Amino acid sequence: MKKRARLQADQVLHSLARAAKTPEQYQVRLQSQQVSQTASRTAETPEQRQSRLQEDQAYHRVTRADETPIKHVARLLGLRKQRNVAITF
Repeated sequence: MKKRARLQADQVLHSLARAAKTPEQYQVRLQSQQVSQTASRTAETPEQRQSRLQEDQAYHRVTRADETPIKHVARLLGLRKQRNVAITF
């Protein structure tokens, strides 16, 4: 229980720190993450890639199963904004 509270507190702090960043700082952070991610993914074997994708799928399945109706709508609105597509129910 304490670990969960600590993780939630960390999440809030990170959200506040990110919200305080300028658009330029945001772009630099994203580009840095992309370079790092591309480098590590280039070096991974097909087995490592498959394992990573399976872990991602499992994580997202659990997250979606755990979401409330409000979180579900918020997630879909975020996807809509990100991809500029209509949401149909």
